[in-house]
Amino acid sequence: EFIIFHYENRDKSRKKVDSSITKTKTFDMQFIYDYCQSNILEFPIPELSEISVEAPSAVIVFNKNGKYLEGTKINSPHYLAKLKVGSGRSQFTIVVSQYEKLNTIYYSLKVFSNMKFTIGPVPEIYSSKKKITMSWTKQSAGGSLNSPSYENNPKILLELISNTASNLLIKIETSRKYFAGVELRSVDSSYRKNSGEYRCGFVAFTIENVPPGNYLIIPSTFIQGQEGPFFLEVQASCAMKLNTR
Repeated sequence: EFIIFHYENRDKSRKKVDSSITKTKTFDMQFIYDYCQSNILEFPIPELSEISVEAPSAVIVFNKNGKYLEGTKINSPHYLAKLKVGSGRSQFTIVVSQYEKLNTIYYSLKVFSNMKFTIGPVPEIYSSKKKITMSWTKQSAGGSLNSPSYENNPKILLELISNTASNLLIKIETSRKYFAGVELRSVDSSYRKNSGEYRCGFVAFTIENVPPGNYLIIPSTFIQGQEGPFFLEVQASCAMKLNTR
């Protein structure tokens, strides 16, 4: 079986588009792309198109076992990727991404196959979402986990209200001049998780099976003393409360 994904840029000035063309959520696409790059097992794949220096757009396909295919980013308004699938039932997630958000892009996604298939939006798994704006100041820019002043970083209290374990998504967005990271730490136990490698301007990580209770979210920059604002977004599969300390 072959599945062909066809990606087509649309002029942002176009005012009337058909129902198959939707507004690109480029920030979310960039997050998924970054997450795949750092967290999902990469399979060796052939080059599918010529390499472009500008590299504004690409298509990524992955399944439950990890990243399955990632096309080279190109400038062309038409993007084609082919995927050979074995026998039996298969499920894939398709991600259309921009390297950077330069402007709003309208696009159409077309899928062709010699077998029957269904396609639709990815189901939303998080029922709660909160976003706040904070800053690292002269007093609170404590630096990375290895810094002696790390505990000076801003702390946000997260309460997960549930009778069972929940799933979390935590995002930090800040200046591209800074490499950022974030830690989740239980108030009542030794449970703690962090986003790993510090990343330029944006970091996000998912945590599964988080027990209910109270947690501290600690955003930080890699270098101590880097001052500036940041956006914190938390999504959870249960009810939650978010308070700054």
